[in-house]
Amino acid sequence: MSCPDDLKQRANILNYNSFKGFQAPGTGAGADNFMICWCDDLPDDEVTKIKELSNSQTLRHGEWLGRGYMTVNWTEYNKITNIFNTMLGRGHWFRTGNKGEAGFDPEKNDTFFTFELMEKKIISQWKELINLCPNYSTSNNYPIGDIYCDIWNYVTDEGKEFCNFLRMQRHLGPATYDHEHNYFNWEIFNNCDYDTLQTIILDNQIIPANQIILANQNIPNNQIILDNQQKEENLCMICLDAEANTMVLPCEHCVVCTSCSDKLRDTNDHKICVRCRREITHVLG
Repeated sequence: MSCPDDLKQRANILNYNSFKGFQAPGTGAGADNFMICWCDDLPDDEVTKIKELSNSQTLRHGEWLGRGYMTVNWTEYNKITNIFNTMLGRGHWFRTGNKGEAGFDPEKNDTFFTFELMEKKIISQWKELINLCPNYSTSNNYPIGDIYCDIWNYVTDEGKEFCNFLRMQRHLGPATYDHEHNYFNWEIFNNCDYDTLQTIILDNQIIPANQIILANQNIPNNQIILDNQQKEENLCMICLDAEANTMVLPCEHCVVCTSCSDKLRDTNDHKICVRCRREITHVLG
């Protein structure tokens, strides 16, 4: 199945207007694939093992000018985190396939990947360069592009502080989410599932934009709140009362609350995901 035009458009917007989006389908890795990272030149059997452990069906490895890279089909955009965590678990470094090119390396004690950690690494990299060359922070062009002065590109407190720092250095006004360049306010994102970049469809109907409530910009990844049914789905699968707020890796399921997660530590299943029964390597929350 070919990549839908609306998904490709969203991917291109993220790729060109932020440091979060990956190299989009049609811009280098084929019409239907994301180029997600640079890495070592890995043997075929190792790529097969990474695919198996990350539950990916479309992961591919390639080589360009002496550098290895990974691609994944547009249908598995939501598998990227699993793939990265599997690579780290098997001792492989990578640099994310976006403008930030955040580096993750097990030999430097990087044990897992999240988008929040990617953002913090990108900020850390720029701060190191600014310490070496202070004029980097005041340049209007190279090397720190204008996207780093856009507040909507950040979800962490560190990111927002860094954004405001850059804006002060360039004598820009206060950051605002209401700016016309904030792509989260554009119509193309009004009916978007940010986990997959696909259009939200219920009962074979596209959800009208005026029925979708976009979450506050302070909520990571601009999560979408659709209705009370979705809120019920966010309840802990064990107590069915508290909100599920504990994510496990590498499957990325968040289906248990903090209290129940603590109780699970004393059971035989403390290393198994409640939903998919996959082995847990890390617990976040």
